[in-house]
Amino acid sequence: MPFDYQVLKVLHILLVMVWLGTDIATMAAFFGLLNPRFALTTRLAMSRLSDLMDMGPRSALVLLLMLGIYLTYRGEWGLSGPLGAPIAAASALIGVLWFGGVWHQYLVGHGRLVGPRHQAFQRGFRLFDLWWRTILSLVLAAAAAVSLLGQGGPVAAVWLSLKLILFAGIVLLGVYLRVLIPQIGAAVSVIVKHGSDPEREAALRRPAWRAIVAVWGIWVLIAAIVYLAVAKL
Repeated sequence: MPFDYQVLKVLHILLVMVWLGTDIATMAAFFGLLNPRFALTTRLAMSRLSDLMDMGPRSALVLLLMLGIYLTYRGEWGLSGPLGAPIAAASALIGVLWFGGVWHQYLVGHGRLVGPRHQAFQRGFRLFDLWWRTILSLVLAAAAAVSLLGQGGPVAAVWLSLKLILFAGIVLLGVYLRVLIPQIGAAVSVIVKHGSDPEREAALRRPAWRAIVAVWGIWVLIAAIVYLAVAKL
């Protein structure tokens, strides 16, 4: 394999490790937010730490998809037609823009970037991001399904087609998490404003545990993807 393929393959593996490592840290801090025995200041600090650590998996998802498409093309696992190179180049450009949008969202949401233009951009980007992830997951799953059925799809390897389907599932679970996050934030705001009581804590735990289960689902899918990559079924 070409040298650049080998280097980017190592980076691809490292990004999976970054994803899982920061996701575990995110989960640990998130449990601190949910613990009513902690002082409110401690819980809010855990919330901020959880948000920061969550940028690890958020960033890794974008970069892994971008690298995965390039590795598919460069390693001749798919995208072998005349559109292969343009698709790989377009995915790199889209990935850079998407990556920037995700970090801009974090910086605006935590007051690092202020001003009406930043706020207006993020209002549009949040909606775009949800629809983009949903459509992207469907496109990835469809491309993999067509390839598995032998209908001239863009992926040549069975194991890679299966990985795409699992990755599409991860993207959809991420969309579900983004639906839950405002509910969690609203419940935390009520506790900050009015104090903790069993009813308010229950209102926080309901969406929070749905989010936790979704994250566990993502971990299972990542484990399956790693297995397929190693086994190359």
